[in-house]
Amino acid sequence: MSCTAHVFAPMSTMQCAWHRLRLAVAFVVLLIFSFIPAVRCLLQQWLFMSRFCQRGNRDPSIDLFFDPNDWIDKLPLLAGAVVWQDPGTPQNVAGSLRYHRDWTAAERRDLYDAYWNARMDVETGVPEAPPEAAPPLGVEGTLYPRALAWKVFVAHVGHAIAADNAGWFAWRLGAMTAAQLAFLVDSRSLFHWDPIAGGTYAVRTFDQNMATPGDPVRVFRFLRDHDLIAGNSRATVARVLGWCRSNLVHFNNSLDWQAYWQYGGYPPVERVLAGTFYSHATDPPQTHWTAGCHGTGGFLKAVLRTVNIPVESLRPVVERACEHSLCRFPLDELYLSHGDDPYSNLAYSDPLPDPDRLLVDAATYGAWFGAAVADNTRCDNVGRTVRDLAIADPSSLRMMRARCRDTASGAADGASQVMLELRGPHRGPYVSADLRAAGLWTRLDEAIAAHGGCAALPPE
Repeated sequence: MSCTAHVFAPMSTMQCAWHRLRLAVAFVVLLIFSFIPAVRCLLQQWLFMSRFCQRGNRDPSIDLFFDPNDWIDKLPLLAGAVVWQDPGTPQNVAGSLRYHRDWTAAERRDLYDAYWNARMDVETGVPEAPPEAAPPLGVEGTLYPRALAWKVFVAHVGHAIAADNAGWFAWRLGAMTAAQLAFLVDSRSLFHWDPIAGGTYAVRTFDQNMATPGDPVRVFRFLRDHDLIAGNSRATVARVLGWCRSNLVHFNNSLDWQAYWQYGGYPPVERVLAGTFYSHATDPPQTHWTAGCHGTGGFLKAVLRTVNIPVESLRPVVERACEHSLCRFPLDELYLSHGDDPYSNLAYSDPLPDPDRLLVDAATYGAWFGAAVADNTRCDNVGRTVRDLAIADPSSLRMMRARCRDTASGAADGASQVMLELRGPHRGPYVSADLRAAGLWTRLDEAIAAHGGCAALPPE
């Protein structure tokens, strides 16, 4: 049996107080008959109206009998994926995993409350840049104390279930694999218990990437209000990548967390969305700074999880020259060849390519980064997508300026600035003669001429 919520307008503080007073009197009487489903529903409707009195409700489809804990218990894959990592003990320093079925009544109540807050667009109380999670001076990362880590975790699980239950987008948790669900509802997708980091829950560079997750309700609002949620998961990823291309800026100089994001931990996702001021500059503009590929990977994970799109961070090359972060989007089995791809001005052609073209399929990823591919080649293939786009349409200012410098210096193709832009650390994966035969330099000269010649290009 379901019990739908009443639709009602927001009430004033005085109206809410009067409503709660009347409710208290009637509640005592009706509680005696709460075993009757209709009476129980009436009580739930009154309690719902009391709780969200000042917000109001415009959604008549809300089922007041819905309990996220009961729902998890009915879905075996989800029940096996909702996992909390408990702190370690002297006998088990690394910590132990506790599945939802083993949660206490208080922990289940926390999830219930987190679900209803998310369902009603009520902020969860997760701070955008928690001071207690900022590390000591000289230590890198975001280090959550246990209580705050639990709050962050349960807020995200509650939001994931609320979004699914409300049908805010077409893709559903029930259709995901256990591995996909783990990226959304396993606490280790947010942080790991770390006995070395003072017994805290640490965000790790190569697991969660460099990002401090915010309140999922506020982050979801941003996506919704900026029309970044599409009719399917792939198109939604593309829209978010388009936002990244238009807004994110790679940090300059040394990575000073405090100077860029006014926080000692990893970049707070909500501050990246809002933009910050680089404190070491004079009169700096408000900028959506990102901590490079690791920061963007963490940003994408934190943002897209609020619309139940899992993201996996990948590091296919471990040599020092290529310690870069790549991204996998397992719902559609798509990849970014580099976390920096969205805002690489190498592919800022005119017109801009569809951001969906930044995504490559599993076959292409395997050909570029698979186990059979040599390390040097894998390293050179980091960021290959934007270089392929730049070769297909070399009308970006960066490519045209490189060609103009080559024209002025008379550089040969193999030693040209154009090839310097396209080559990886090991001078691959392109051969200048092949690009010449494919007409790259002809297309470059045509693009420059269409812009009025080298002298007409704007300065760098």
